[in-house]
Amino acid sequence: MKKALILLSATAIVFSSCKKDGGSSTPETYLPTTVGTNWKYKVQNGGTAGPDVTYTMSSLTNNINGNSYNVATAAPNPPYGNRNFRQDGNDYWTTISVSPTTYLELKILKADANVNDTWTTTQTLTGLTLPIPGVTTATVTVNYKMTQKGGTYTYSGVTYNDVIKVDITSISAAVAVPGVPPLSIGTANFIFAKNIGLLKLASNLSNATLSLNQNDSYDLIAYEIK
Repeated sequence: MKKALILLSATAIVFSSCKKDGGSSTPETYLPTTVGTNWKYKVQNGGTAGPDVTYTMSSLTNNINGNSYNVATAAPNPPYGNRNFRQDGNDYWTTISVSPTTYLELKILKADANVNDTWTTTQTLTGLTLPIPGVTTATVTVNYKMTQKGGTYTYSGVTYNDVIKVDITSISAAVAVPGVPPLSIGTANFIFAKNIGLLKLASNLSNATLSLNQNDSYDLIAYEIK
């Protein structure tokens, strides 16, 4: 479980671009999945610069909980891992690997929502390794809020249009143990641009019981939309 929650900061979570001359062959999307589309990010781990990472959409797919995801490969790998993404109408999803066969699905964007609209995902995960004796199951609840729709976002001198910002306002994990309240995990923020993808991911995850303290950010520095 600890591994899965830490991986949220690298998620998902998440891709985008910085190159203004690339046209999208998939109009009206906030996460292009055309094979060969790629995004390069500058990464900060707890305030310390990590290696840049490039994610490239491949022809691979993963079937997760009955849903088909497109696979974006990571380079370098390690330390980064491949990511799963899918678009279901106006809903955009990514996953976090809990074990080789168990994934937490996150609805990171509802493109038809309005500013201040909220939504929630809840999923029960089994086969976990937790620092609570005898506990192998947890129900993870993630609360989201749209904080911007339209307008612009500027990073490193590049301005993007048609921007959507989504905050994960809370992440919690409930375990079936009397007297143990839901474990508060943290928050995260996403910024998307239409027909480009994910411009920014920032996460702040902390929980003493899980020995979790993760503060990461991914900022788009280059992209190519196929």
